Formats: sequence, structure tokens, C-alpha cells
Amino acid sequence: MIGLSAVVAWHMAAHFDPANVILVFMAGVVFVAATSRRAVSLCSIGLSIALFDVLFVAPQWGFEPSRPQAVFTLSFMVAIGLLVTALAQRVRREAAEAQRRAERLQALNALSLALAAATDDASVSRAVADTLHESLGVQARIDAAQGGEVVLEAEAPTDPAAREFIAGAAAQARLALSRLASEARSEAAAVRTESERLRNTLLSGISHDFRTPLTTIVGATTSLLEQDHALDPTAKRQLLHSVLHEAQRLHALTSTLLDLSRMQEGALQPRFEWCPADELVQEVLRALQPRLQGLQVQVAVPGDPPVWCDPGLVERVLANLLDNAIRHAPAAGRITIAAQHTPGHWQLSVADNGPGVPPGSESRIFQKFVRGDHGGNGTGLGLALCAAIADLHGGSIGVHNDSGAVFTLRIVQPTDGPADLER
Repeated sequence: MIGLSAVVAWHMAAHFDPANVILVFMAGVVFVAATSRRAVSLCSIGLSIALFDVLFVAPQWGFEPSRPQAVFTLSFMVAIGLLVTALAQRVRREAAEAQRRAERLQALNALSLALAAATDDASVSRAVADTLHESLGVQARIDAAQGGEVVLEAEAPTDPAAREFIAGAAAQARLALSRLASEARSEAAAVRTESERLRNTLLSGISHDFRTPLTTIVGATTSLLEQDHALDPTAKRQLLHSVLHEAQRLHALTSTLLDLSRMQEGALQPRFEWCPADELVQEVLRALQPRLQGLQVQVAVPGDPPVWCDPGLVERVLANLLDNAIRHAPAAGRITIAAQHTPGHWQLSVADNGPGVPPGSESRIFQKFVRGDHGGNGTGLGLALCAAIADLHGGSIGVHNDSGAVFTLRIVQPTDGPADLER
């Protein structure tokens, strides 16, 4: 820069006064002072004075810095250079500090986003530690037991801005830990509320479904004990049949409850095999034949290709769906059983021409002890058991209304099909 100033001044010397020429050197000195360190600035001042004195002050090509004019010029240029250097350094220092503040503010903003997504105390501590290490180069951790205090693993920084940054990170950590604690309390309260609701629902359902058969059993046995001499053999047999029937109901209800609990806990696993679907359906229809009297039953279930399933569990699903259809179908009503294969799935549907399911309850009726709003004497466990069996088969079960209720079971099938089934 000083060399360039000398070249420009050399070409100006023939047309300008030396007082104007020196301004060119002064401009070079100011530029160097504004962009370089103090030592470089002082070197540029000395070089400018030497070149100006040698090239433009008589006698030319001589160097007499001790002359009053040279001393004044040197002093003036030194003062200007030092002043500009000091101002430039101050500006650079403030700019660097502003940059650091902006970076730390950005780091705090990023920290707040990370803490908002934190799900536990460990993730809060990790986010704060990473931020402090990246921004200040310090190793730190958050002590959740002390309310989110920052624990430094080395000597604390002496820079006030750094200490302020650490304090800001600690404040955000305390807020995040407080939020997590509040969410944990709310979640625990919600779990307790839901557990209490389920407990009440379970007790209500069990008491309702156990009370009716128990009442019948108690009444029948009381009549047999107290009126045995007054009852004819036919009446006694009827009472004994009612006791047996209600005891069987209790046994079935208890078995369903135990099976449902085992399925949901993973203690019962399906035993898969290839089964002809039409045989599964006919087996269930034979067992329910007495209850199907008077109803129109239409079956459209092909036997080929076979179905990959646990036949016993699928039969229980079909039996429960048919039991539900029998209870809701009108007199001389119609029940339709259909099945079809789709890529990767087998679908079984049971439809009736009854009142259908209430709108909005399509998912709720597959919960324990939930009954439809159209009456019926079911236990509220059959459809819940169907949902659990569907889940064990990696499938699903649903219901929709189409001139009555249509229940559809979908279970996953191997894509390669049965391998040499006859073997």
C-alpha cells in the first residue's frame, strides 16, 4: 500500500504542491492503520516518512529526518496512524464481540428448541452440555437434583459474557426440567385416573355379568332345597337345567376373561397352520345350529386357497361374531358370512340385517364390557376377544353399517402361499 502511494505521489509531484502529495501517503497510512495491527501501522508510518523525505523533500534523494519540517510531519503522521489504529481496533473488537453475542444468542435459541423436544432429564443435561462445549469450549453437566444448576468440570470462565451465557443456559435447563416434572405429574395423574376408570368399568362389568347367572343359580338351588317335596320331577329337572346353563355361562365368561388377559399380556401365542376356510365356518355353524333356527344364513366362503391361521382362535372369532349377529338380527332375519383373499390378507365378514351399530361407537364396542346401545344380553367381552385375536394374527377387525352391522376380520397371509399343502 505504501509503495502504491509512492507511485501515485511521484506522478502527482510535477503538478501538485508537496503538501498535497503528502496526503496520498497519509491516505495509505490510514488504510493500513484501519486494516492492520499496530506494529504494521507504525512500520507503514515510518516507511511513508522515509519515502516522502527521500523522494519529494529537497535535496531530493537525501534523508534528513531531523529537520523541523520532517519532525512535524513524522509526529503528525504517527499521531494520525495511532489514532486510526486505535479506532480500527476498537471497531474490530466491538464487531467481534457483537459476532460472539449473536452466535451465543443463536446457540441459546437452538438450545431452547432442543430443550423443548427433550423427553427426560438426561436429554436436557446432554443438550446443555453440548451447547456449552460448542460455544465456550467448557465441559459441564446439569445437576437435576439441584434444580438444574450447571456443574462445570473445569475452572469457570472469567469473561462476564461467558458467565452470562452459562447462566442463561442454566435458566433454560431449569425451565425444561420443571416442564418435564410437570408433564410427569400430569401423566401419572392421567394414568391413575384411567386405571381407576378401567377398574371401575371392570368391576361394574363383572358384577353385572356375574350377578344374573348367580341370581338364577341361587334362586334355583333355594327352590330345590326349600320346596323339594312340593316340586314334581319335571320342575326339578328344569331348575337343574337352569343351574347347569348359568354355571356354564359363568365358566365361559371366566374363561373368556382369562384368555383375553393372557392374549393382552402375550402369554398366549397362536399356533399357525394352513386351514380350509370353509371347514372352519361349517364347524362353527354346526355348533351354533340350534340358535340359528329360524334365521336365513348365507355362506360364501371358498375353501381354496387355505388360510394361514390358528384355527381354534379364528373359530372363536367367528363364533363371537355369529353370537352377536344372532342376538341383534330380527326374527327370520338374515346373516351373511363371506370371505375373500386379497394380496397379503384374508378377509372374513359377518353381516346381519339388524339395527346396526350406533354411529361413533365403531371403535368403542371392541373394548371390554362395552355393549351396543340397542340392547342385548351379551357380556361385552366377545368383541374385545375378537380384537385381541386379530391383533395376535397381525391383522385387524372393524365394523360398519350397511343395512345392518357388518363385522370384518382381516388377518395377514404369507405372500408365497402354502408350500406343498398335501404333504
